[in-house]
Amino acid sequence: RNNSNILFLTESHSFSEVVKISDCFIRNTSTDGDSLSIKESLYFGTPVIASDCVDRPKEVILFKYGSITTLGKSIEYFLNNEFNFIKPKEGGHKLLNLYKSFL
Repeated sequence: RNNSNILFLTESHSFSEVVKISDCFIRNTSTDGDSLSIKESLYFGTPVIASDCVDRPKEVILFKYGSITTLGKSIEYFLNNEFNFIKPKEGGHKLLNLYKSFL
């Protein structure tokens, strides 16, 4: 098998820099909060495939958690389609102001 498209990170790295050079980000979790990694990926224009364990942004390609079949179909969908979506707005300033309002 040719694994030239797989990158193993064995040292400290910047997640956002990895996302920027990635073709796609896959988040396979059984539970989740408001996933920052998904929002970062979308912000940098990297398509996202994620499990359906919680609500996700509308741009995310969903698959049923625990189903290798639906994961495979989601990957095929990604490979066979182009993705152009609106970059999410950066909300850091709003969040910082919210935190400051409690001080």
